[in-house]
Amino acid sequence: MAKLPATTMPPLPGPSPPASAEILRDFPDGIDFLITGVGNMLPLVGLAIGVLVAAKTGSQRAAMLTAILATMLPSTILSGMVFPIASMAPVLQLVTNVVPARWFIVIARGIMLKGVGLEHLWRETLVLIGMTLFFMTVAVRSFKARIA
Repeated sequence: MAKLPATTMPPLPGPSPPASAEILRDFPDGIDFLITGVGNMLPLVGLAIGVLVAAKTGSQRAAMLTAILATMLPSTILSGMVFPIASMAPVLQLVTNVVPARWFIVIARGIMLKGVGLEHLWRETLVLIGMTLFFMTVAVRSFKARIA
């Protein structure tokens, strides 16, 4: 069997770029900007929560454990990505309202699966923008520069 040169990469699994472009061609105009804008808000919320956790904890280990418990687990379990929110207990359905990933998933499903725009998803987008601003404000106010 002949070896490939080091610069040659095997093809990636999934649809080819022209096939992806064909899929995206059927979406209304402006959807790519909407999904990009909303897609950039979720990492900003995560960044703000990370700064907040780092500012409130005393060590790196405590910050890592707190960040995992505060972000990764709720984002996976309570966002509606894995388990439908409608099948959760009523108390957990209320708790999902404070998980930023839940609002992102609602928006992403609306854009990608239903093909709707901001006129149908403005409430969810405002919630995500509000969470971003809230956590950024709290994180900046609680951050204290420490010189080692």
